[in-house]
Amino acid sequence: MKKEREEEKIRIATLLLENYSHNIFFNNCTNCGKLARTPNAKQCRFCGYDWR
Repeated sequence: MKKEREEEKIRIATLLLENYSHNIFFNNCTNCGKLARTPNAKQCRFCGYDWR
């Protein structure tokens, strides 16, 4: 059951990215590349880099 649920999440995420990629913004750290906490964040929670 857990495997099917994870597969469903991946399928839905893939469909969303395919159909709405122009509306989705990922704010990744310019230093380490990991996902920032919010779309407006200017400091990485992982490496501490500040890109203000």
